[in-house]
Amino acid sequence: MPEEIQNTVLEPPTPTVIRHELLRMVVADLRGPLGGEYEEFGREAPIDRYLLGRLAPEGTTIEPDDQDETPSADDVDPSDPPPEPAAPNITSLSPSSLGCTVYVSGDTAQLVAVATWASYERVSSESDTGPSMLWRRKPARGQATVTLHEGNIGPHKLNDDYPGVLLRGRARRHDGNWLVSLFLVNAQPKPPALRDTAWLFQVELTLKGHEGNPVFLPRPDTVSGGDQADRTEQRRLAMAHRQSPEFAVGHGAGVHVTTAPDTPMQAIEVRTESVPTHEVPFTDVPSAAADPDLAGLAGLVLDMRELGERTGHDLVGGLTPLVTAYRDWIDAQEATLSDPGRHLNGYQSDAREAIKAARRADDRIAAGIELLTTNAQAQEAFRFANRAMHLQRIHIKAAEARVKNANLFLDQAVDNADVPKNRSWRPFQLAFLLLNLPALTDPAHPERAADSTATADLLWFPTGGGKTEAYLGLTAYTLAIRRL
Repeated sequence: MPEEIQNTVLEPPTPTVIRHELLRMVVADLRGPLGGEYEEFGREAPIDRYLLGRLAPEGTTIEPDDQDETPSADDVDPSDPPPEPAAPNITSLSPSSLGCTVYVSGDTAQLVAVATWASYERVSSESDTGPSMLWRRKPARGQATVTLHEGNIGPHKLNDDYPGVLLRGRARRHDGNWLVSLFLVNAQPKPPALRDTAWLFQVELTLKGHEGNPVFLPRPDTVSGGDQADRTEQRRLAMAHRQSPEFAVGHGAGVHVTTAPDTPMQAIEVRTESVPTHEVPFTDVPSAAADPDLAGLAGLVLDMRELGERTGHDLVGGLTPLVTAYRDWIDAQEATLSDPGRHLNGYQSDAREAIKAARRADDRIAAGIELLTTNAQAQEAFRFANRAMHLQRIHIKAAEARVKNANLFLDQAVDNADVPKNRSWRPFQLAFLLLNLPALTDPAHPERAADSTATADLLWFPTGGGKTEAYLGLTAYTLAIRRL
């Protein structure tokens, strides 16, 4: 073996690499092609091999005999009641089309539709064991230019070799723009034999503007259903996610959207996906030193051990920056409500209601801090909760360290873990504790009333962000204040 190979050290793959490879393998197994662009296989039919991203010839039905059957007599105890069938004993249709609906700028005259798919043909093959029959993949591609007009679109033929593979749809005007639905349709006739040859696999439909122009716009927001509170919540959510709009909705498939490089409010391409995926980035809390918007939190005391030791004005002084920094941030948000770059057109009333809600939260945090100055039992319970959470945090870290190093003594592991970064609140956790202190301290507080003024607070933060710790902190406070 060459020396350079002997000295090569193979690094283990990261969890991210493993996850992406696992996803690729699962998609290849369910959608294909598992064996490459021109794969060949002979042990199974294509419609049995690939379950996703396929279109049947128009009007194809699945007979009950082809669906899951009831267990055979050999598998059934005669004393048992008759088994229920595993699938409905009815004939069902197989999908013969897929597509999407998009919202297109009103000055757009044409869209370019590109479709890709594959069919499988039966071929003979020679091997050492003699001749055999195999299924061979035939990749195909088609394209059509769609002129937008009121009414039905097409049918457009996409590929001369597949006259039965068509593009159909419909367009209509909506608030000066176009609402367009386009479908790739497998209108090929069903063959008398080798039915799989008329099926399409790995089907994908892509829509683009002429010369790659960003012609796709966010779909109009629709608020419907539910009572007034539910509709208000829908509008609040639409406002909160306005920078990540919905450009398209899939029919028989998901969609993947490519936004314009310079703005997230326009898209240059919409593509159907039979196995839609979305990467959710990890969400963490930025530090006051790294984020200018959080500069006001620089004096905030987040260390649980320190909060468990401070008393009186020293304790309050370490918490007050949370109120002032939040108030300054709210003021900054309110001052820019009319800024076009914030895309709040149509959401002004919702944005102002959100500002009011934020100010109420800020006032509740301030009330929690004020309580610690006027109620000695509340202050003691708050300090107890911080001491409890401090011990909980460092013992978890110590346990993790001892799992990795069995020779590490407990006392040493605890000492190593007892550092500020392992025993500090995140600002949103501390805010959640403080705004709930008054209601947890006073059973007659209005937030605990048995009417519409009652308040139930729910933390909304991604997995791993620290919701459980915040709830545990409040639990520790509640245990202490009730005992006191």
